[in-house]
Amino acid sequence: MTRTISAEQAHAAFCDLLASVRETNDAVVVEQDGEPVAVMISPETYQRLQHLQHQAEQAWVTIDEFRARNSGKDPDEVLEDVTEIVAQIRQGRHRRRNQIDPGQR
Repeated sequence: MTRTISAEQAHAAFCDLLASVRETNDAVVVEQDGEPVAVMISPETYQRLQHLQHQAEQAWVTIDEFRARNSGKDPDEVLEDVTEIVAQIRQGRHRRRNQIDPGQR
C-alpha cells in the first residue's frame, strides 16, 4: 500500500517513516505544495526496480542490435533471425527452470 504525506509531516516523523517502510515494505510518497517530490521505498523494492531498469536497458540494446543487423534484409531473412532469437531465449529459460530445485516450483 502507498501512503502520501506532506513534506512537513515527513520532516516531523522521519524516524517513524523509516521504521514504517522497513516493517511494512509500503511506499511513502512525499508531497510539497500538493506535488510529489520524493518516494521512500524499502531497499528490496529499490533493488527490484534497479533490476527491472537494467533488464529494460538490455532489451533496448538487443532491439538496436537486431535493427542494425537486419537493416536492408529481406523480410523472410528477418523472420528467420527472429525465430532463431526466440528459440535461444526459450532454451535459456528452459535451462534456468531446470536448474531450480524441483521442490521450489
